[in-house]
Amino acid sequence: MTGSGSPPLAASLQATLLRTRNADGGWPYLARRQSRLEPTVFALLALHTAKYPVDISPIATWPRRDGLLLDTHAGEVNLAWHAQAALVTQSISDDRSLPAAFVEALLAVKGAALPQSPALRQDDRLQGWPWTQGTFSWVEPTAWATIAVRRWHRARPTLDAASRVVEAERLLLDRACAAGGWNYGNPAAFGHELRAQVPTTAIALLALEPLRDHPVVMRGRAQLATRRSDERSGLSLSMAQIALGRFGERHLDLQATLEDVWARSEFLGNVATIALALYACHGQADSYDAFAS
Repeated sequence: MTGSGSPPLAASLQATLLRTRNADGGWPYLARRQSRLEPTVFALLALHTAKYPVDISPIATWPRRDGLLLDTHAGEVNLAWHAQAALVTQSISDDRSLPAAFVEALLAVKGAALPQSPALRQDDRLQGWPWTQGTFSWVEPTAWATIAVRRWHRARPTLDAASRVVEAERLLLDRACAAGGWNYGNPAAFGHELRAQVPTTAIALLALEPLRDHPVVMRGRAQLATRRSDERSGLSLSMAQIALGRFGERHLDLQATLEDVWARSEFLGNVATIALALYACHGQADSYDAFAS
């Protein structure tokens, strides 16, 4: 069982975040590059959770198309990153109109329904959320969108949101790997079962937390707990710590391994990962409530 996050690690991560912030108020994936949506969203969340004053104007003024945030200031829409912004602004913004607009834009997008393929055992008729508009539903964007929509509409229920969440849950349950957990893409293809990945499993579990007693969720949780340190990357370790923390589990080895990977690699300078690791340190205090849905 762990206590609070390591002060030396948290201090180092926070100093790096503050040092890599761009003049426009956003954050890049790598220092001195263009500001991008995902690292900006997670940097603001991490600093807010660390009790550092943050200014959310970069997100409030971030360019949009059809109400959807662009991945870069002149780029395309990434539905997963937009959903992250819809989720995080619910925790860090006093302006309720901001997440409301982000969630409503999410509800206007569906993944494409496809005919059933004999090569795949999943139900391709189920519609969650795609990475980009007009394409097939994937686990990660569906999971991020499910958390954001469910959290927002928990206090403001609508039939549209309720039906989208129910179908997204069905999709995530349907896409689970046979041994437990979730793969980046399909659970199986051409008769071969695919292996679950730690970050994707963590994100899917966060989306399915209200169904924690479902056999698929229980199997995924056990898979994540067993393989929590297999993928020695800052992203995998941070997401495993956050997801297992939401399910009431604390593992000393995750924090220790995160510290070791940081000391050895500094996460290769990936600012989004640095931000998630800082949130993993400080978010234990409230059981990672920012990702609760």
